[in-house]
Amino acid sequence: MGVAEVGVIVAAVAVGAFLWWFFFGPRTGRQAQLLGGVQEVQITVKGGYSPDVIRVTEGIPLRLRFDRQEAGDCTS
Repeated sequence: MGVAEVGVIVAAVAVGAFLWWFFFGPRTGRQAQLLGGVQEVQITVKGGYSPDVIRVTEGIPLRLRFDRQEAGDCTS
């Protein structure tokens, strides 16, 4: 096996590892804020959702506020 083949294999493994980490790696979520007995989270919609993971406490009402910053038909 030549140097070029080894380089291609190493690059493929590196790209595969990055893709695995990107899609399946740990995600940090945003904790909901407690305001007046209601958990509240603001989610920005702009080419996706940010944050895309939220953490809430079971048994406490939850209010989701969506800040839509795009004009696409799918988000109206």
